[in-house]
Parts: sequence; structure tokens; C-alpha cells
Amino acid sequence: MPDLEIRPATPEDAAGIAAVHVGSWQAAYAGLLPDEFLAGLSVEAREQFWASSLADASRPHTVLAASVADKITGFAVFGPSRDDDATPKTGELSSIYLLPSEWGTGTGRALHEECVRGLTAQFDSARACP
Repeated sequence: MPDLEIRPATPEDAAGIAAVHVGSWQAAYAGLLPDEFLAGLSVEAREQFWASSLADASRPHTVLAASVADKITGFAVFGPSRDDDATPKTGELSSIYLLPSEWGTGTGRALHEECVRGLTAQFDSARACP
């Protein structure tokens, strides 16, 4: 993994994260979801969502960005569990997304390991997101 960097995401990462989000859905769900739905996914709409989310200092979840040579290649999100029966001391890893070109490179594993470190530091227990 040449010069992989994993760090907390900032609002400036919104466009890169949006491109990963849409590109990974389009590749991973091809043939499973309708082509029209996947083709209609909008990087611009996702960018607006991520820009707003990443700028919100009150958001309870942590977003990590993975990058190589300053290009966002993946991201992950962890934070408090959203389960109704979870205590405030229960966390969850809610998502990991990678550019299809990053599948099998170890980037997902590195994001997962960083999320586990964050969950361990912030929570007493963690649950898997369905």
C-alpha cells in the first residue's frame, strides 16, 4: 500500500468521499439493484450531504478518510450505536466504502483497524451494523 494515509475527514474531503460513495455503490450493486437506480446516483448530491455532515461539529460519528497521494480512495464511519436497545457506551462501525480499484489492496483492512482503535478508545463495547 504505497503511502496510504488514514485520518479524520474534513469538509474539504466531501467531493472525494462522495465519489467513493457513489462509485462503490455502482460497482458493488451492479446486477443487484436496478441499473436506472445506480445510474441515477449523484456525486453532486452526495457531496452536498457529506459537506454538510462533515461541517457539523455536533455530529456524533467519526468519519475517517483513506487517501493515497492526496486522492481519497476510501472512507469509514464509526460512532454511537444506533440500535434502540444500545447503551450510550456502545459503538458501531456503520460503513466502509472503497473505490473499486482499492478492493483487495488492504485499504479496507486498514480503515477497519483504525475504526476498531477509535471504538475501543471511545466505547465499552461495539456492535456490528447489519
